[in-house]
Amino acid sequence: MNQAVEPAPTSLEAEKAQQSLWRLLPRFRGTPWFDQLLANEFLPPDVQERRQLAMLQRTVARAFETVPYYGDRFQAAFGRPDIGRLSDLARLPVLTRLDIQAHFDRMQSTALKPGQPMLPTQTSGSTGQPVTVLHTVESRRMFGLLKQRELRWFRWNPEKTLAAVRSANEIPFSDDNRTAFENTFFCQTPHWPVIGSCFHTGPFCGMSCTAPLETQVRWLDHVQPHYLMVIASKLEHLAFGYQQRPVPETLEAALSISQELTPRMRAFVEAVFRVPVHQNYGINEVGIIASRCPEGGRYHVNTELCVVEIVDADGQPCKPGQKGRLLVTALANDAMPLIRYDTGDLAEAMEGPCPCGRTLPSFGMVHGRYNSIVSLPDGYWNYWIAFVGNFSSMPSHLMQYIRQFQMHLFRDNIFELRLALTPGRPEALIEYVKSAWRPDTDNPPAMRIVEVDGFPEPANGKFQMFTSDYITQPPIK
Repeated sequence: MNQAVEPAPTSLEAEKAQQSLWRLLPRFRGTPWFDQLLANEFLPPDVQERRQLAMLQRTVARAFETVPYYGDRFQAAFGRPDIGRLSDLARLPVLTRLDIQAHFDRMQSTALKPGQPMLPTQTSGSTGQPVTVLHTVESRRMFGLLKQRELRWFRWNPEKTLAAVRSANEIPFSDDNRTAFENTFFCQTPHWPVIGSCFHTGPFCGMSCTAPLETQVRWLDHVQPHYLMVIASKLEHLAFGYQQRPVPETLEAALSISQELTPRMRAFVEAVFRVPVHQNYGINEVGIIASRCPEGGRYHVNTELCVVEIVDADGQPCKPGQKGRLLVTALANDAMPLIRYDTGDLAEAMEGPCPCGRTLPSFGMVHGRYNSIVSLPDGYWNYWIAFVGNFSSMPSHLMQYIRQFQMHLFRDNIFELRLALTPGRPEALIEYVKSAWRPDTDNPPAMRIVEVDGFPEPANGKFQMFTSDYITQPPIK
């Protein structure tokens, strides 16, 4: 039977033992990249800070000298920026998506060599117009390096089978790896994507998240993967599909990607699949910013890639335990550096050592999109949080009828819960949902229940469980 195992604290020696399980391909044997990443995880805290400060000083100085946008903006504000401590970063202005869109050409470095290849990445556009950022080959290579680091942390065995349910454009389909399955196609390759270019790995299978839920479930039963990589909302969707059937016997762990996975969602998915669910935090504009520590539960920042700040409405550092806007400064992309870039997400500030023994800086739980919360009337986000807490306690004999759900808040401040249910649902399910709507107030807003056949598939594959007619831009500091 699949069973989630509580991990123990780690050490430099333990991580070296895990790294030995990852066999490099011949052309990469002797490369120091992965050993350096491993050693960085256990540097003394003062060395960790000095090292990141040096990288930050180089990034800011280079941006001032070679990127017209930063040269003009910094000069107008205070002249040449002086970064003597990591905390001095708070003196610099915040960068927004709108800034990148309006000044795209002037944000590119003038120091790049003619003909040097640029690799563009683009945001999904789920929160507005897509943003394009140019990367060097070196900065894009960081994705594979940091992906291997987190999979080592998660104790994944690279020789086993990996399956993914993602957007079709994120599945490496080609003419020779497409395999038919129940009137749809899935990708089947002998090696894991990205990681398989450096290491010996087991096979990979990938299916589009637009395939019907029932097809995805039968496909996973067919391929019997050891590891599963899925967009957060789709992972919960899959868990609904497995409530009344055996999960794949081979499954050992899952990785939730691309969206926030709330504690409620995590608890539900782990209860259904009976395996640990891992998470990372990343954005296309930068890469894998942080990975959730299996031992400590906090997100360890990949200091080789970026500096992370959790700031208040004035752009100043939050105190430990406070929630604030997550800003990121990219350190590895000379083509188009992003300094104090507002990701649009809220996260919890933390301090002190992690129980795991790693000394990488960290932050706490990611609380979702800043826009989604700040745009709502006061207190209304708490109604949603209270509801999902009560909803998640629904007895299994009722939960088995839930296929998917979504809450929407209209401009008249009425909530609408949309439920996609399997046939034959009992009336007790609806009564339970009504009872779960118990905001702690004398005058709770109205909430109506609407049963739907299903939900349209978002173009980016990121299904939103909470939507609202309230849409604003975050304040620009």
